[in-house]
Amino acid sequence: VGMGTNDGRANISKIDNETQYGKSNEFKLTTEITFKAHKKVPQNNVEIVYPVNALSFNPREKTFFATGGGEGQLTFWDYEHKNKIKNFEFRDTPVTSMKMRSDGSLLAYAVGYDWSEGIYGLGKYKPRIHVHVVGNDAVSYTHLTLPTIYSVQISVVAVSFNKQQR
Repeated sequence: VGMGTNDGRANISKIDNETQYGKSNEFKLTTEITFKAHKKVPQNNVEIVYPVNALSFNPREKTFFATGGGEGQLTFWDYEHKNKIKNFEFRDTPVTSMKMRSDGSLLAYAVGYDWSEGIYGLGKYKPRIHVHVVGNDAVSYTHLTLPTIYSVQISVVAVSFNKQQR
């Protein structure tokens, strides 16, 4: 199970089914790793943390996952080796959602406004949807080559439906 927090942390936990007297009584959540995933340190050396808005696992590699943050970064991680694999920047436009394809070959994600600035941020970011092809060399820190990533931008078209009453 993966979780992201508003204070920039990512948490990977496993769920254990505890049994007593032959029956399943409860589920226990055991933390595997928690770390600061989305932060920036400007020139004045003050750390600024950003929310982890999205998290998605790749089914091809159990230790590979991606996070999307409020600072506009999409990051690939290998939590077994506790290392960042690759980081993508989106000019400070927050990554708001993501989903890995069931075979792990594609990662679709959205960038746009994440409501971190309340009503004052409306209209500040143009919403976009992207799709990355995730190559085999992108899912493990043990490979020394950079990931093979291809980006395709999909235009978002607003469609409205008017319900007519008869």
